[in-house]
Amino acid sequence: YLRSIMDDLSARSSVQEVVVMFTAQLGKSESGMNWLGYIMTHAKGPVAIVMPTEKSLQDWMSQKFDPMAKDTPAIADVLATRSNRAGDNSAFRKRFTGGIFYAKTAGSTAELKSTSLRYALADEIDEYDWSTLQGDPLGLLEVRLTTFHDRKLFVVSTPTMKDASRIE
Repeated sequence: YLRSIMDDLSARSSVQEVVVMFTAQLGKSESGMNWLGYIMTHAKGPVAIVMPTEKSLQDWMSQKFDPMAKDTPAIADVLATRSNRAGDNSAFRKRFTGGIFYAKTAGSTAELKSTSLRYALADEIDEYDWSTLQGDPLGLLEVRLTTFHDRKLFVVSTPTMKDASRIE
């Protein structure tokens, strides 16, 4: 069931938005990790993951991204050649050959407004803070993608309340 999702996220596909609503522990995060690795090693361009909170972002970086970057030779290779200029590489910004990876939170509209992106992964959107006065986080993220004709947005979440769930 993940194959068609990954096919739609590939550069060969003209699909620009993939939305996945799954129950917990069925491969949403793994699909996102696979796609991120694919972008970094093959598709290139600016990419961001947007998590609901600072805590969820820190957990995702330490439990998912950092092990993948360390244990996957192809990803380690593109990260190993990155620039060390100030600001290029930090806990939430990683330059790689052919692009840059941003890790952001949905709660900061300033973060979501500041970057042009070719690819974006909006993870666990039902946990986003939708009450921001400057626009909904997903809408702000979608605008960041309009610079690129071959953009892709991957939106994933476990649903929360029936008829009140954003992913639903």
